[in-house]
Amino acid sequence: MRITKKLLAFLLSAVIMISGSLALPLGTVQAQARNGSGILVALGDSYSSGEGIEPFFGQEKSVDEKINDEDWLAHRSKLAWSGLLTLDGVSGTMADNKDTKWFFVAASGALTEDFSSGQKKNYNQKGKKGTKTLTPQFEIFDKLEKGSVDIVTLTIGGNDIGFSGIIVNTLSKDEKGLKSYLEEIWKKFYAENGTRDKIKESYKLIAEKAGSQATIIVAGYPKLLNPDGFEITAFGNSLTISPEKAQMIDEACVIFNDELEKMVDECWKEGINIVFADVEGEFEGHGAYSAEPYINGIVLQAMPEDLDDTAFASAYSVHPNAKGAQAYARAVQKVIDGLKSDTEISVSVTSSAIKKAKTSISLYFNKVQLGENAFKVKGKINGKKQSVYYIPAKTVAETLGGKYSVKNNKVTVKLGTVTLSFKTGKNSYTISYKDSAGKKNKITLKYGRAAEKNDQAYIPVAIIESLSSLIGKNVSVSAKKTALNLSLS
Repeated sequence: MRITKKLLAFLLSAVIMISGSLALPLGTVQAQARNGSGILVALGDSYSSGEGIEPFFGQEKSVDEKINDEDWLAHRSKLAWSGLLTLDGVSGTMADNKDTKWFFVAASGALTEDFSSGQKKNYNQKGKKGTKTLTPQFEIFDKLEKGSVDIVTLTIGGNDIGFSGIIVNTLSKDEKGLKSYLEEIWKKFYAENGTRDKIKESYKLIAEKAGSQATIIVAGYPKLLNPDGFEITAFGNSLTISPEKAQMIDEACVIFNDELEKMVDECWKEGINIVFADVEGEFEGHGAYSAEPYINGIVLQAMPEDLDDTAFASAYSVHPNAKGAQAYARAVQKVIDGLKSDTEISVSVTSSAIKKAKTSISLYFNKVQLGENAFKVKGKINGKKQSVYYIPAKTVAETLGGKYSVKNNKVTVKLGTVTLSFKTGKNSYTISYKDSAGKKNKITLKYGRAAEKNDQAYIPVAIIESLSSLIGKNVSVSAKKTALNLSLS
């Protein structure tokens, strides 16, 4: 397998995004570079349409006009995250290029089936009631020149799995009842021809419609709630949501994201040009009811722009706010930037910075402390100063059930059929592995230099994240000022 600038760009983006814990497994980093058309199609559900973030396209129109405006019926926000993205060769943001470079067809409430069939939207606005059917989202590809689409972005599956029902049950059930409800959802999710199969099939249909030249970026969902619990006040009454229930919901979001990422990786291995954008890191600590929320709380009254302005609760509830849209855009933009075929990657960490660094960052494995033997230094990635985190290679090998050896200053870490080798003081890392057909492959990567400190060899943590799919384990890393946690699943 030949290393390319494109592959290096993706792998190094794991270093850039380490504080956001966005893992980019090697299996998903080989998406094709963009074809340069600058056309982006935004599909998906309410988390892509910008539900809850006013103004919506068509909002300024009269009621008679709005109920016939698909943009308003779909609650497509002028501040939706896909509109905040930028592409090389396109002036301004995608929102500045609506219907020329940015084709925005995501719709609030969309299910996977609504990509191919018309989604029905019921409205009750100022006494005017009715139902309209939206144009199937896939029809946008029939209107565009074949092979012209550059990027497809989407969030999908939240409505299929029943996020709205989950929130209702969070309010109405105790911990035991909520747990039982979630268990039933997962049964349907994993069932044959269940929710998981439908979501994965939607990825394949998108690839077929968009063309092999288009890179599909599947964005995940954030953890929704303040894990410390919270209180809702409505109509003079208060309702307390316990930390246990809030954490159950957030854990369900994490599991769902893990499954989405696995499906993306499965599709990539089947030859689909697809990648996953993990947004959890960008939203960490900013769930609904936190001190600085990126997600709306539960709004127990209809908002003027709700399709049903007589509803008991607003559709804006538990959807990203404007800051949340910006968080989504940051996560997805990093993935897009990593797709640039002409990106020259340069990572440098000086030996003096390594010598001065203290191994004072506590290293955890699945939240169990391994010791204070990690450190970070100020390095440069493409000339921009970034923090680069280091962990001892031996600890990595032993923690992941591998083997560690040193001979003639060459360090070797064996993780199953994957071998990582390097020399301390150098920034060159060789990865040898066998693909699914049993063919041997070798990749040489240029990362920050391997460090030798306290008689141990240290390597940047992003290398381990990038090896995730090859070693058959999902390794993610989250970094704080004094703690570095490796999670294995």
